[in-house]
This record gives sequence, structure tokens and C-alpha cells, in this order.
Amino acid sequence: MKNFIFLMLIASNVFGADNSQIVKVFDGTAAKCVTKQDANQHKMGVYSLELINTKVTEDNVYVTVKMKNFQCKRTFTGYRFVPVSAYQTLEYFDFNQDLIKAKPLRVSFRSYVDGQYDLLTDRLAADKMEQVFRLKYNRSDVDFGAKTIDIDFWINKNVAFSRNDVHLFNDSVAFGSYRLKIKK
Repeated sequence: MKNFIFLMLIASNVFGADNSQIVKVFDGTAAKCVTKQDANQHKMGVYSLELINTKVTEDNVYVTVKMKNFQCKRTFTGYRFVPVSAYQTLEYFDFNQDLIKAKPLRVSFRSYVDGQYDLLTDRLAADKMEQVFRLKYNRSDVDFGAKTIDIDFWINKNVAFSRNDVHLFNDSVAFGSYRLKIKK
């Protein structure tokens, strides 16, 4: 039996030379894509965040991360996570078998300092399957004297929902967070 588990956390427990780590902190650590039920559960898609690099200077904190977007779909060999654009229109059938379309209008990559909750980053994501974000923070905005600098990242989508091509409503859909821990 094939049991494919897509780890939402690609860089889990991987420390670089600069003692940085990124961990999944909200809505679980993994999503599986094995059955139709899994495809339904993750119909709005999933994403992974990979830590590329961090650098801390006296005045700034530099972070480079790679975001990848996926959707659980049925393929010739079973259900699999396949790469999709962050703006991929998602289609599924509701309990009445009406076609529901969820079209992302705006996809934001956001960050804040753990415990502070002041928005630090609100970057518009590109219409791509994966994207690299190079971020620069003023150290005084993210370093509060603790042993680590903790920055949380998440994705927010503004989505237009329609049933049988009739607009229903717009909604904001937030995806789980990752926390970057930089040891000083």
C-alpha cells in the first residue's frame, strides 16, 4: 500500500551554520494525500516553507524563504500533492453536487513577531508554483532580548466563491503558520 505523506515542513529540525530553524506551529505538521477525503480536506491547497538563509547584523535581520504551493489531486497512480500556482482556481462539488469554484483574488505572504502580532510583512505572492521571498527586518523590530529571534510566517488568501458560476461571497482564508527561530 502506497501511503504518501506530504510534509508541510520541509526544513524541520535542520539547523544551518547560522543556527536558524523553521518549524510548523499551527494546524498540524503534516497533510496527507491518499484518498478522496484527503483531497476534500485540503481542497483550498497546502503550502510548504523552506528556509534558505538567515543573516543577523547589528542593525538588520535578513531572511530568505521559499514558498511552494500544492493541491491534493487524483492522478493515474492515485492521489498525490501536485504543484499549483498560488492563484490556482480550485473546484469541488458541494453536498448537492453543485460545482463550487474558489478563485484566489489576492494571495499574501505575511509575517509578525511571535507575541507581538504587529504585521511586519505583507507581500503579494506571484502567480507561480513556488516563490522565493527575500526579507529584511530592522533588528529593533524583531529582537526583544530573548535567546532567539522568533518570526512567524503564514499565507492569507482573499478568495471569491461561486456556485455554478454565480458569485456567492468573498472570504479570507488563512493557512497555517511557520515559526523561524534564529539563535543569537
